[in-house]
Amino acid sequence: MSRNSCGNGAAPRRAVNVRGDRAGRVRYSTTSSSVAESRRFIAFQKAILRAEWLGWEARLLGMLIGTEAVLTRRDLTLATAALREGLFADQSGSLLLEWTWGEGWLDRRMLGPAVCALLEQRGAQAVSENAAIAELAGFVRATVPFWDDVSDEIVVERVLTAGRTWAVLSLPGFLAAHVCRDAPLCALPRSALARRESGLALSITDDLAAPPTDISTMGRLLDAIHMADTTAGECHALIDALKTSIREGARTDGTHHRMRQEMLRLIGGHMEAACRSGWQTALLFSWAVDLVESGTERVSDLAVNTILGYVPPLLEPLMLELQGMTALTRDASAWFEIYKRVLASKSAGSRKNLASAMSSFHDHLVRWHGIDALEQALHTQLPDPPPAANTIWPHELDRIHQWLARCDLDDRLRGAISVSLRLAWSCRLRTEELMTLRLRNVQGAVLEVAPMIRDRQPKSDSGVRAMRLDDVAASVLDDWVRRRRAEGATDVDLLFGDPHHPDHVYRRGTLHAALIGLLRAATGDASVVFHTLSHAWCNRQIVGGNRERGDVNWLNSIAAGMGHFAASSLRSYAHQYERWLQGELHAVLSSTIVITASDCARLIGELPASVRKRLERLRAREGLGDRNAQIWKLLYAYAGKSTWPDVAEGITLVEPVPPSWLKDDPPPSIERVAWILEDLATQKPPEDLVAWVCRRNACRPEVVHSIVHAAMQILRLVGAWSPSRRIWRSGDHDAHFLREFLLWNESADRIDFRRRQAAKYRAMRSALPSSVGDAAWMSWVEGYRRSGHFALDPTRAATLFDWLRRCGASGLRIGISVCSDATEGLARERAAIRGAFRAAFGVPCPTFEHTPHQARPKIYLLWSTQPVEEDVRPPSAAISLDGFHAWMLAAGVAAVLRDQIVEVSGLLMPSSVKKGSEYDR
Repeated sequence: MSRNSCGNGAAPRRAVNVRGDRAGRVRYSTTSSSVAESRRFIAFQKAILRAEWLGWEARLLGMLIGTEAVLTRRDLTLATAALREGLFADQSGSLLLEWTWGEGWLDRRMLGPAVCALLEQRGAQAVSENAAIAELAGFVRATVPFWDDVSDEIVVERVLTAGRTWAVLSLPGFLAAHVCRDAPLCALPRSALARRESGLALSITDDLAAPPTDISTMGRLLDAIHMADTTAGECHALIDALKTSIREGARTDGTHHRMRQEMLRLIGGHMEAACRSGWQTALLFSWAVDLVESGTERVSDLAVNTILGYVPPLLEPLMLELQGMTALTRDASAWFEIYKRVLASKSAGSRKNLASAMSSFHDHLVRWHGIDALEQALHTQLPDPPPAANTIWPHELDRIHQWLARCDLDDRLRGAISVSLRLAWSCRLRTEELMTLRLRNVQGAVLEVAPMIRDRQPKSDSGVRAMRLDDVAASVLDDWVRRRRAEGATDVDLLFGDPHHPDHVYRRGTLHAALIGLLRAATGDASVVFHTLSHAWCNRQIVGGNRERGDVNWLNSIAAGMGHFAASSLRSYAHQYERWLQGELHAVLSSTIVITASDCARLIGELPASVRKRLERLRAREGLGDRNAQIWKLLYAYAGKSTWPDVAEGITLVEPVPPSWLKDDPPPSIERVAWILEDLATQKPPEDLVAWVCRRNACRPEVVHSIVHAAMQILRLVGAWSPSRRIWRSGDHDAHFLREFLLWNESADRIDFRRRQAAKYRAMRSALPSSVGDAAWMSWVEGYRRSGHFALDPTRAATLFDWLRRCGASGLRIGISVCSDATEGLARERAAIRGAFRAAFGVPCPTFEHTPHQARPKIYLLWSTQPVEEDVRPPSAAISLDGFHAWMLAAGVAAVLRDQIVEVSGLLMPSSVKKGSEYDR
């Protein structure tokens, strides 16, 4: 039996025991051979530092093992293979080497002086690994006799095993578990370092779905998910519409980026309806939008076929499960049971793709809704993904605050955004913790995370904590609290609450979407979310932490601030460990290995006399202390002379610009205007109607009043409102127009806005007039009658029929009604209108007669919910045009607000303005 105790040629055993606990902590315990293995590795380190006859490649491998803690065989292979592409220098002149060792796991070393000097001799060139391993094994046999009777590969493997034992005994456990790969860390992507070094943002190319240019879509959906009075509505039609939007968008010609943008445009057409059909529908829409915009945790720019494979197959089974839930649950185990039931209901062939789709869905829940991560992976055939390594740099947050200081956004929303960012920068806050902060949680410069029973409970008992804020955050928070107190808020009111509804966060969904939108705009990175600020806070504490050994592990203090039970959880957040690791390696090497000035000179390629002179000057400045430590200090002060690739090389960077929506809230869309008008026209208005409408539609009171103002002007213009008595105008113009709207809504001329959801109007929703100058909208203005009819003449009919055809309306459901008391002129108009109909739709025009009546035009439009049968006049309920009028009114209001038209009475010629269109002054 060999003295190696495991047999000649056998694989080496570990000299330390490794075990984990329920908290995910890695615990090491020594064995009888631990100290001996560590001493052998130190002997190897001494030999490799003093080696003079060893070849360049073998010496490089030895230096990576001995001085850079590359301690697994796979890492050694990947690190040497990455010499050509993975070397770069930062602004401080430090040389870094990075490689990907797993499924997306990125590792990086800040190289020490010995390796830097070696690389300067020949540059970044490929290494013949087999020859280098053989030469290194021969060197090890000659210098460490204990490993002299085994094969080359096993010799190197035993050096690596001894190195891992040395790391466990010499390095902090957090770093030892990383280099031994028992609990690895994931480094920041190179693009994040490029943002820091350049001060610029990443450039979003056409191949990557750009972050949304406004926050209205996702913000509105998030508001609907969290709004208390959102009740379940007709969801199946909307789920079908969502599927259709995804499939039609995929048929668009062009790049994947263009197809994804078309998907978003089509989904946006159903967004308002989704927001009113229950939180379940809004949740599925928000997932679809997020998936199209930002991809998954693994791939940020999904291929269109992947989106098609994820969204349509999963919508129906998920909706069936969600309908059995009363509210969005945070329990990951409950979600896992849902996913298991969905998988069990599908065939074996489709489960793999469905598991991937549900993984992306749960990733959305974690990132946007604060749901706990799954403890067990759904996709058993894929390894666990690495942590989402990213960060926010100080200059990027300063940039956002500069944008906010110059923007015209809603003042309350702007203030909430600014305070939220200050708090999340000063301490670690989850999204749900931020949204449930109450005034009682603010104790001067200390912020408490202690939600009330009515709020969602913390993720764990460790989540209840008190955090000290920095001076800037404490001052900003104090100003905000004074503002809330002046509004009458009490201790139990939400910190970011709505003054009219203290238990609701003011525009919660918009606030959340705005925070993410601003972070993405400042960084140019579509993977950034609010949770990225938690990664940034943790890394700042680790980089600038007090690592002096004391009674309390300094990492435990950081974990407590994060709201975690143990420091082991920091492995998912610590991404800037390179300088810390290099510092620890420097400290260990200088304390265990003695080198001379000649050794130092040989390692960095300088003359011994030059190193001795610098050592004398250093000792004269610092005193006659530890000579060996001072030599090591000179060694690590080595500055290379070669020019290495910059960290930003190959990465496109641009000057970031503020998002367009930051200038002001975007004008409301046609569909949103229609929903607001429908809410205003409710038959049982609440006491504070405007506040209720604002809460349901996530908008400001000013938006509601501007819609009412524009709507009343248009109703006057078309003759739909001419009150029988004079309405006195008070000094409050907003209140006056609202009173007029409510009086009109009580009159016989009111429009039933709910009828616009009828199936016959579905085609026209995608082609509504975008301007008050549009021929179709002008035709509606001229043809509208107070009785709800739409009067036709030959010119108006040709315009309308052509527009309806382009909308996709069926000519089989449209006809006309003509007065039975026909005259010669009326007969000519009838023939002309029928000709225009045939020219537009290619079929004969169904024509019916009606008795003369003062409220009925001579010729008017019929639009039925069912195909019109010959000689069978459709019933009155089926031919109601209230939905048509509602959409046209909403289109006109949206155009007026978008184009900022002050007075609409001048849009028509005086001869076209109907009786009663002038205002009563």
